Amino acid sequence: MVGYTESLNLSVSAAIVMYTLASRIRNSGIDWQLQGDDLAEVKLQWIKSNGQEVRFISSEFLKIELPDPI
Repeated sequence: MVGYTESLNLSVSAAIVMYTLASRIRNSGIDWQLQGDDLAEVKLQWIKSNGQEVRFISSEFLKIELPDPI
């Protein structure tokens, strides 16, 4: 690793580890992905935590009608 010591930091090391783990799990044949309602719930929670216009984004993403807020 001559010449790489200045650019190999914690962020780069974490990225390499995450890439390696992701590659291994994808190649393992294990059914690791969320399905159906679980996937929709995680995506909806992510949208709520990151979006400015939650109601619009959520309804467009999930193609559902959301009730009016109380």
